[in-house]
Amino acid sequence: MRKLLLASLLLILAVPVLTQATVIGFGPLCGTSCTGIQVPDGYGDANFTWGGSFYAYGNDPYDSSFLNTYGAPSGAFAYNAFGDSPITMSSSVPFYFNGAYFSTWAESNQFASFSSLTIEIQGYNGANLVGTVVANLSPNSFDFVTADFSDVTSLVFTNSCGNCSGQWWLMDNFTYNQQVGTTPEPGTMITFGSGLLIAIGAIRRRFSA
Repeated sequence: MRKLLLASLLLILAVPVLTQATVIGFGPLCGTSCTGIQVPDGYGDANFTWGGSFYAYGNDPYDSSFLNTYGAPSGAFAYNAFGDSPITMSSSVPFYFNGAYFSTWAESNQFASFSSLTIEIQGYNGANLVGTVVANLSPNSFDFVTADFSDVTSLVFTNSCGNCSGQWWLMDNFTYNQQVGTTPEPGTMITFGSGLLIAIGAIRRRFSA
C-alpha cells in the first residue's frame, strides 16, 4: 500500500502543468499582401528557432496569383520555402504542441504538381520521438491538425514525397502551451511524499482504533 501510494504520488507530481494556449498566426508578420518573408527566429516565442526554411506568404497574392478563393485564418501562412522536406523548428525549452491549421499549396482550389498531399509532423524531446501525426491536406481550406505532443523540443515537418523538394504545404495558427513542472525537484518530491504518507498513516491509525 505504501509503495503504491508513493508511486502514484510521484506520477502525479511529474505530470506537466500547462499554461494557457498561445496561438501564433503569421498575418502579423507578413500582412495579407506580402509575397514571401523569412520567419525570424524568436517569432511568436523568444525560445523558438524557425530555421531557414520557414517563410510567410499573404492571402492576397496566394489567391490572385494562383486563382484560389480561400486563405489562412490570420491573413498569411507559413510554408516550406523551396518545397524543402523535411524541415524543423525547435525550442530551447520544452513545450506542448496542440496542433495547427494546414492546407496544401493549391492552384484554382485544386491539387497541382507542386502540392503536398499530406503533412507528417514528428515531435521530439532531444533525440527521443514523442509523437507522430499524419494528415491529408485540402486544396480548398485550412483544417486544424491535432497533435497533442508533450515535452517537445523540436518538430519535424515532412511533405508527401518525404525526403525531397518540390511539394509545398501551408501552416497557420500554430498552437502550443508552455509547460511548467515537468521535472519536479527530487527533494521536493521526497519531502512532500513523506509528509503525505505520515498523514495517511495517522488517518489509518485513527480509523483502526
